[in-house]
Amino acid sequence: MRVVIAGGGLAGLTAALRATEFGAQITLLEKGASPGGSFLYSSGYIWSYVDLPTFRREAPGGDAALQRLILERLGPDLRWLEGAGGALIARETGNPLTFGARFDPERTVSALVDRIEASGGEIIADTALEALLEAPPGHVTGVLDRCEREYEGDAVILASGGFASDPELVGRHIIGGPGKMRVRAHPRSTGDGFRAALRKGALA
Repeated sequence: MRVVIAGGGLAGLTAALRATEFGAQITLLEKGASPGGSFLYSSGYIWSYVDLPTFRREAPGGDAALQRLILERLGPDLRWLEGAGGALIARETGNPLTFGARFDPERTVSALVDRIEASGGEIIADTALEALLEAPPGHVTGVLDRCEREYEGDAVILASGGFASDPELVGRHIIGGPGKMRVRAHPRSTGDGFRAALRKGALA
């Protein structure tokens, strides 16, 4: 099975390595000069709220089923990441409302890249997603990059980050609009995957 992954941040790297563990042949496309994405800008915490009532109280507009899934899977996933070479710093967050762990971003990214490449995975830098390919209509068959190169796959994973660095998308989808959202944003978080999915009929 061939899997194309758009985005080389923590989500894309972990998806790529997990896919290789299941025997997939992966190609990961990274918009920047090297993988890491927003994770390299972070303090390395991966966390969730301690229980579903707290999750619902703190994020009442979130999808309850997805919140429950995060609670169920975060512990095992953190153990998987540590076993995959993630450089653990601490097994707690320092916040009584949350649980999780802290990893060294640079060392964790380096370890994941090494494991992906050792498993035969391909990481292509300086390659930005332009659009999803489909044939027949409704069946995604790969991606097109901004240089009009095609990458075919039996499955495509969009892990290209958010859109906090795109004022137009922020104004359309975030309450308050541009200039009102106080969040650190990676300069490459311009919603490439989000836009590509919307063009193929995904719900916002």
